[in-house]
Amino acid sequence: AELYPGGEGGADHPPRPVAVVTVPAPTRQRLCGSCGILDAKKGVEASDGTWAYTLCKICSKQYSNCLDLSQRCLDCKRWASYGAPGDTRLESLHCRLHRRHGEVSLTGYVKRRQSPSARSMSASSFSSVVSSGDELGWTESDVSG
Repeated sequence: AELYPGGEGGADHPPRPVAVVTVPAPTRQRLCGSCGILDAKKGVEASDGTWAYTLCKICSKQYSNCLDLSQRCLDCKRWASYGAPGDTRLESLHCRLHRRHGEVSLTGYVKRRQSPSARSMSASSFSSVVSSGDELGWTESDVSG
Protein backbone atom coordinates (compact mmCIF):
# COMPACT_ATOMS: atom_id res chain seq x y z
CA ALA A 1 0.00 0.00 0.00
CA GLU A 2 1.18 3.52 -0.81
CA LEU A 3 1.72 5.80 2.16
CA TYR A 4 0.36 9.34 2.26
CA PRO A 5 1.37 12.25 4.50
CA GLY A 6 0.05 11.52 7.95
CA GLY A 7 0.73 7.78 7.84
CA GLU A 8 -2.47 6.67 6.10
CA GLY A 9 -2.31 4.66 2.94
CA GLY A 10 -4.31 2.96 0.26
CA ALA A 11 -7.37 3.97 -1.71
CA ASP A 12 -9.66 3.39 1.28
CA HIS A 13 -7.88 5.98 3.41
CA PRO A 14 -7.43 9.34 1.69
CA PRO A 15 -4.67 11.57 3.05
CA ARG A 16 -5.38 14.10 5.76
CA PRO A 17 -5.23 17.72 4.62
CA VAL A 18 -1.75 19.16 5.01
CA ALA A 19 -1.53 22.60 6.61
CA VAL A 20 -0.28 25.30 4.27
CA VAL A 21 2.35 27.53 5.81
CA THR A 22 2.12 31.13 4.70
CA VAL A 23 4.79 33.73 5.15
CA PRO A 24 3.44 36.77 6.99
CA ALA A 25 3.35 40.00 5.04
CA PRO A 26 5.76 42.74 6.10
CA THR A 27 4.36 45.19 8.58
CA ARG A 28 5.14 48.78 9.43
CA GLN A 29 6.27 47.88 12.95
CA ARG A 30 10.05 47.91 13.39
CA LEU A 31 12.07 47.70 16.59
CA CYS A 32 14.55 50.38 17.55
CA GLY A 33 18.07 49.57 16.35
CA SER A 34 19.57 51.08 19.50
CA CYS A 35 17.51 49.87 22.47
CA GLY A 36 15.67 47.04 20.67
CA ILE A 37 12.62 47.50 22.85
CA LEU A 38 10.43 50.25 21.43
CA ASP A 39 8.81 50.68 18.00
CA ALA A 40 11.06 52.68 15.65
CA LYS A 41 9.51 55.97 14.54
CA LYS A 42 12.60 57.75 13.15
CA GLY A 43 15.37 56.76 10.79
CA VAL A 44 18.90 57.86 9.92
CA GLU A 45 19.65 57.74 6.22
CA ALA A 46 22.78 56.01 4.90
CA SER A 47 24.76 57.44 1.97
CA ASP A 48 23.01 55.11 -0.51
CA GLY A 49 19.48 56.19 0.55
CA THR A 50 18.68 53.12 2.67
CA TRP A 51 18.12 53.22 6.41
CA ALA A 52 21.37 53.11 8.40
CA TYR A 53 19.49 53.05 11.73
CA THR A 54 15.85 52.91 12.74
CA LEU A 55 15.28 54.45 16.15
CA CYS A 56 12.53 55.04 18.68
CA LYS A 57 11.62 58.60 19.66
CA ILE A 58 13.76 58.44 22.81
CA CYS A 59 16.93 57.15 21.12
CA SER A 60 16.47 59.44 18.10
CA LYS A 61 17.17 62.50 20.29
CA GLN A 62 20.89 61.62 20.07
CA TYR A 63 20.87 62.17 16.28
CA SER A 64 20.25 65.47 14.53
CA ASN A 65 19.46 64.15 11.03
CA CYS A 66 16.55 61.79 11.74
CA LEU A 67 13.65 61.43 9.33
CA ASP A 68 10.13 60.39 10.27
CA LEU A 69 9.46 56.77 9.13
CA SER A 70 5.73 57.35 8.73
CA GLN A 71 4.65 56.68 5.13
CA ARG A 72 8.24 55.89 4.08
CA CYS A 73 9.42 52.79 2.21
CA LEU A 74 10.56 49.95 4.48
CA ASP A 75 13.85 49.77 2.55
CA CYS A 76 14.74 53.42 1.78
CA LYS A 77 13.80 57.02 2.47
CA ARG A 78 11.39 57.37 -0.47
CA TRP A 79 7.66 57.74 0.08
CA ALA A 80 5.82 54.43 0.11
CA SER A 81 2.99 54.02 -2.40
CA TYR A 82 2.81 50.25 -3.06
CA GLY A 83 1.18 47.58 -0.94
CA ALA A 84 -1.21 44.64 -0.91
CA PRO A 85 -4.33 44.92 -3.10
CA GLY A 86 -7.21 46.30 -1.06
CA ASP A 87 -5.01 48.18 1.42
CA THR A 88 -5.35 51.92 1.90
CA ARG A 89 -2.70 54.51 1.04
CA LEU A 90 -1.78 54.72 4.72
CA GLU A 91 -0.92 51.00 4.70
CA SER A 92 1.55 51.23 1.80
CA LEU A 93 4.90 49.56 2.49
CA HIS A 94 7.28 50.12 -0.42
CA CYS A 95 8.31 52.67 -3.02
CA ARG A 96 8.30 52.02 -6.77
CA LEU A 97 11.90 50.74 -6.71
CA HIS A 98 11.40 48.27 -3.83
CA ARG A 99 7.87 47.02 -4.51
CA ARG A 100 7.37 43.28 -4.13
CA HIS A 101 5.70 40.86 -6.50
CA GLY A 102 1.94 41.21 -6.15
CA GLU A 103 1.98 44.70 -4.65
CA VAL A 104 -0.08 47.33 -6.43
CA SER A 105 -0.03 51.11 -6.46
CA LEU A 106 -2.20 52.50 -3.67
CA THR A 107 -2.08 56.15 -4.73
CA GLY A 108 -5.68 56.08 -6.00
CA TYR A 109 -5.56 58.81 -8.58
CA VAL A 110 -9.08 59.69 -9.62
CA LYS A 111 -9.81 61.37 -12.94
CA ARG A 112 -11.78 64.55 -12.59
CA ARG A 113 -15.20 64.48 -14.15
CA GLN A 114 -16.04 67.11 -16.70
CA SER A 115 -18.71 69.61 -15.87
CA PRO A 116 -22.00 69.17 -17.77
CA SER A 117 -21.35 72.35 -19.77
CA ALA A 118 -17.94 71.06 -20.95
CA ARG A 119 -19.28 67.74 -22.18
CA SER A 120 -20.16 67.40 -25.80
CA MET A 121 -23.64 66.31 -26.67
CA SER A 122 -23.69 62.52 -26.80
CA ALA A 123 -25.89 60.37 -29.03
CA SER A 124 -28.18 59.57 -26.11
CA SER A 125 -28.63 63.29 -25.40
CA PHE A 126 -29.39 63.91 -29.04
CA SER A 127 -32.00 61.15 -29.11
CA SER A 128 -33.73 62.70 -26.10
CA VAL A 129 -33.85 66.05 -27.92
CA VAL A 130 -35.32 64.32 -30.98
CA SER A 131 -37.96 62.53 -28.92
CA SER A 132 -38.94 65.74 -27.11
CA GLY A 133 -39.06 67.51 -30.48
CA ASP A 134 -41.51 64.90 -31.73
CA GLU A 135 -43.87 65.88 -28.94
CA LEU A 136 -43.74 69.48 -30.16
CA GLY A 137 -44.36 68.51 -33.77
CA TRP A 138 -40.79 69.11 -34.93
CA THR A 139 -39.18 67.03 -37.62
CA GLU A 140 -35.63 65.62 -37.51
CA SER A 141 -34.48 68.28 -40.01
CA ASP A 142 -35.63 71.04 -37.60
CA VAL A 143 -33.51 69.57 -34.77
CA SER A 144 -30.34 68.91 -36.81
CA GLY A 145 -30.32 72.41 -38.15
